[in-house]
Amino acid sequence: MHRIIASSLAASILAVAGLAWAATPATSADEAATCQSLMNQFDTAAPSHNSAPKMVEARAKRSTAESACKSGNYKSGISELRAALNDIGVKPVLQ
Repeated sequence: MHRIIASSLAASILAVAGLAWAATPATSADEAATCQSLMNQFDTAAPSHNSAPKMVEARAKRSTAESACKSGNYKSGISELRAALNDIGVKPVLQ
């Protein structure tokens, strides 16, 4: 009897956790918009940060990120764009 109760309780917990996760997933459109926003932030900030010590690396990351975003690999693109912005001393702003 205790196994049935424990199994039911575990199943209920997993169901609630699954619903909570499913309620707020990021959509591809959201991630694509985030990619575009971060690319715009980099492109806007880059000219005034040309003397940043890691500018060469930052530009390479921005380029890699654009390719990732265009191929639908948004998570990788967003990560690269955040790193690129951090490399030039700009805090990424997410909308």
